[in-house]
Amino acid sequence: MRARQHDAVNGPSAHVPLALGQGIASVLRSVSVATMALLAVLLLAVFLLAFAPLGYEGKVLPGVRIAGIAVGGLSETAALARVQDHTASLAEQPVTLTVDGQTWTPLPGDLGITYDPEQAVDAAMAVGRNDVPNPTTHDAGLGMLPLSIQFNAVQFNAYLNQIEAELGFGSRDAAVTINGLDVMVTPAQEGWVIDRTAVQVIVRNQVDALQPVTVSVPLQKQAAAISTEQAEATKAILDQALAEPLTLMLGDREWAIAPEQFGPAVRVTAGEGGTLTVTLDAEGLDALVAPIAADIETETKDAWVQDLGTHQWLVPAQQGRTLQRGEFARALGSAVAHGQHSLDLDDLVVTDDTPPKVTTEGLMAELGITDLLAVGDSVFAGSGPGRAHNVAHAAYRIDGTLVPAGGVFSFNDAVGSLFSGEFTDAGSYIDGPSGQSLAGGVCQVSTTVYRAALEAGLPIVEWWPHSYRSPFYETAGWSPGYDASIVQDGNVPEASTDFRFENTTGSWLLVRAIAADDGTLRVELLGADPGYTVEFDEPIIEVIEQAPTSVDVVADPALPAGTVLPDQSAMDGLRVTVVRRVSDASGQHISTDTFVSSYRAYGAIRRVSPDME
Repeated sequence: MRARQHDAVNGPSAHVPLALGQGIASVLRSVSVATMALLAVLLLAVFLLAFAPLGYEGKVLPGVRIAGIAVGGLSETAALARVQDHTASLAEQPVTLTVDGQTWTPLPGDLGITYDPEQAVDAAMAVGRNDVPNPTTHDAGLGMLPLSIQFNAVQFNAYLNQIEAELGFGSRDAAVTINGLDVMVTPAQEGWVIDRTAVQVIVRNQVDALQPVTVSVPLQKQAAAISTEQAEATKAILDQALAEPLTLMLGDREWAIAPEQFGPAVRVTAGEGGTLTVTLDAEGLDALVAPIAADIETETKDAWVQDLGTHQWLVPAQQGRTLQRGEFARALGSAVAHGQHSLDLDDLVVTDDTPPKVTTEGLMAELGITDLLAVGDSVFAGSGPGRAHNVAHAAYRIDGTLVPAGGVFSFNDAVGSLFSGEFTDAGSYIDGPSGQSLAGGVCQVSTTVYRAALEAGLPIVEWWPHSYRSPFYETAGWSPGYDASIVQDGNVPEASTDFRFENTTGSWLLVRAIAADDGTLRVELLGADPGYTVEFDEPIIEVIEQAPTSVDVVADPALPAGTVLPDQSAMDGLRVTVVRRVSDASGQHISTDTFVSSYRAYGAIRRVSPDME
């Protein structure tokens, strides 16, 4: 209870109110009913003002009521006790809420309704004192003050939430789930919810009137926050994302993440504002990011020469770099969420600022490798997938091979075993022009190295021409006679053949081989320029066998069904003689070398898928 102090004043004489009453009564007889009601209020006010001080110190003035509770003439303590009794009774009186034939009877406190008797009594004590105006009309009564009621909206809504949960009438949002690579939509469902504003108004009005609260709870329709249309749109994006692998690109390198790999990590969750959000879960992201990061991230390393036993290899310097894994994970998730099938990693990789102490160029200079001596080239465009793979992989294997001064380059040593499991079956000439063998196409690389060695004027130690001509070797201005075959026989090693040349430059020699995406192959020989002059006579070409008119049909399992390709044209059998003349820097003749190739004739070849054989 809050203590109050009241000022004592002298009361007016007793006859003054009577005179005033008689005067007002005479006036009332001449005015309308509405005016009489207004004058009644004024009369009560004058009465209270006249008698307030007289004998009512520390008491509520006469005629004052709090929500129908008479407190006029009571001391502040007595008034508070009377109001507290009433509010205690009200707090124990259940509220009846009826929804769809079901009834709930919470206490007012369960709905967040509490009473403040002290505040109401304070307001009653202030009536007619300290310039506080008299109470206005309430429930058509005079001198009526409202009961002070506190309303906790959070508690009110929490109770109604429980009712809605028990009813199960609420709406259901549309949802998207993924099972393997199948994306499924659960449709949205419209529901019913309590009209909370209406319930609150009814409850408050009945509580204010000190009436038992009974509410037939009104319901209103509730649309789903996430519609079926939204879910279908998300499904369309995910169907697109899961239809193809996601390709990651960094410079000239690529990684492919299959839908079967990233699909299990996809999650679709309901976001704020009724939206669906597509993400990749943390565990799934880690599984996707870790191997890519391991493949990309490197420490800064110096260039060095590795001894592989059969030959040496220049290991290039390596600049350290780090994949920004957090940003990569976000970009990966965003790509999937938008149905994209490619992601460029260039902006997600940070290069180490510290350069290697021994650079590739610096090591090459130490080894005396300063000049480009010669270039050999060929074209493998038009090869089947297996042959193209074998060409590219063989070029990768020999790239970086070092040949010491006076040493001999061996193609078989440089390329390594063709039985390592890294090569595949493809077209070759071991069993004729239409034949297939393991690592078919590797001779494209030995041929290109041979051409570079010829151009460099280096002595050819071992060379074997092909038994049949190949259209792959007679492009870009090259005539027949400039090819070199190799054979690796895993069962009979002594039956194997090699291509070898000697390094007579007086310094280390470096072999570079680059198989480009456009189907061109380039082999470079770098070292210290010995100043050789190399000249070739015009090739002597003789037809030794006419091409047959028959067409050979070859089934290629690598071709898709229904494919028929004209693989090779018919070719005459030839004998080709190539003569090379080499002089040193002073013009002194070093050697005249003659290379004779004898090719057998063959008819046209048509390559087909097995179903078209």
